[in-house]
Amino acid sequence: MIRFCFLFVFFFSFSLAQVPKSTEIKYPSIIGSSAINGEALLEIKPKRIEKFKVEKDKLNEVIFCVPFAGAQIENKKDKKKLRDKIILSVQLYYSSYKLAKDFSQPILNKSRFDSLLKIVPSLKRNTYVKWEVFEQTGAKKEEEAKKLFHGFRITYCDAPTEESARDELAYFKRVLSLDSLGYYENVVEEKYKIKAKTFKTGYDPILKSRKEKKIVYSKKGILNRKEHIDVAAPETTIIKKLVGRRYIPPKGLSIDYGGFRSPLSIPYVKQHLDSTVFKALSRIKITTNNTLIVVDVTGSMAPYSLQICLWNRLNFKTGQNNFYVLFNDGDAKSTNQKKIGSTGGVYPIKIDSVIDLEKNMIKVMQRGFGGDIPENNLEAIIAGIKKFPNTKEVIMIADNYAAVRDMILLEKINVPVKVILCGSYNLRYNCDYLNIAKKTKGSLHTMEQDYINIYNTKEGEVLEMNGFNYKLIKGKFQPVF
Repeated sequence: MIRFCFLFVFFFSFSLAQVPKSTEIKYPSIIGSSAINGEALLEIKPKRIEKFKVEKDKLNEVIFCVPFAGAQIENKKDKKKLRDKIILSVQLYYSSYKLAKDFSQPILNKSRFDSLLKIVPSLKRNTYVKWEVFEQTGAKKEEEAKKLFHGFRITYCDAPTEESARDELAYFKRVLSLDSLGYYENVVEEKYKIKAKTFKTGYDPILKSRKEKKIVYSKKGILNRKEHIDVAAPETTIIKKLVGRRYIPPKGLSIDYGGFRSPLSIPYVKQHLDSTVFKALSRIKITTNNTLIVVDVTGSMAPYSLQICLWNRLNFKTGQNNFYVLFNDGDAKSTNQKKIGSTGGVYPIKIDSVIDLEKNMIKVMQRGFGGDIPENNLEAIIAGIKKFPNTKEVIMIADNYAAVRDMILLEKINVPVKVILCGSYNLRYNCDYLNIAKKTKGSLHTMEQDYINIYNTKEGEVLEMNGFNYKLIKGKFQPVF
């Protein structure tokens, strides 16, 4: 469910620069807890500003107020505004002015964080959220300090709706039909049917000598002569049968890109698509004919689903095993109907022609758009392996904004999972996907980087990735602030 409000920030990102080598993971030292709680959030280094001015009723923003020197949120009812929203960032603001010399700002900040996590518990799980702390220095007196804003500023995106899903599906179809992305032509098989017409012209003689002279009688006679059959010149009929469709790439599409034909020269793609999937697939070496590609087609993932379709157009080979699982998290079920392991909306398919993937993707998108934010990624992987038991590896196109609903099923997956993480630019990575890569001895791939040695992380070690830290606690990654 990658959100359009962030996605288009990363458009125009294609370049012909050399693809970077796999990123070396660093292991920095760290002090403190790695859980998302008040104590862990105290590790955030405050930024000093003179004053923050609150803008009331700002779009996609919620303000929670706390009193000067207090921790309890005063306007708890505003938490309703965050229902079914995707929280992008949280900022804490407070004054540096102290009434007493022995006052502890960290203790108060911890209480404030805990108050927020209590009324918005989803923040404990959403590890991609950006947290910041701002200390305002503009007050020299108590009266001035009390006039400054104290509290939290939260920014968010809207979750997909049925209406937005319809718009996205229309967008998906429209892009695939653009001439600048190439086009399909019918593959017609011709068969030739040759048939000779016959007609009766009289009666043949009984005697062989007369037959040789090609004598033909007009009457049957008392000897009961047999009918004489003449054969006309044979007629040839051409029978045409539609046996499939062939993809014709746009002109000039010949750039070699990591072993694949690159879409960089396609005008529309160059201008309008985040290149995460293209770039990641160009660096992942698919070494087996039994690779299963699992694709999240829930709300707002259309730009990435388009990339899979275009990649398939450029790389499809008849006779090759082309295994996919498309999932939409429940076929429009309500949240309370979604059960771990049987949420549904999971469609394993083997594509036999270049257009099969696009047709099936449209069908699955029409049946559901996800609804709530967590998704059934692991149910989809398990269903695919069950359908295609010779699967040797999984490539999963996943949404950084969506928590994995069914992490409890991870123990059932025994093949490497290579996660292509969409919507993670300049954000903390969702720890669910780090844990999937770790447990399955897989890897994590973003638009610019490959993390291939995640599974070697030892207990207590900390990974530095994309400018953020993650610590392995009891076999699971947790964010470090």
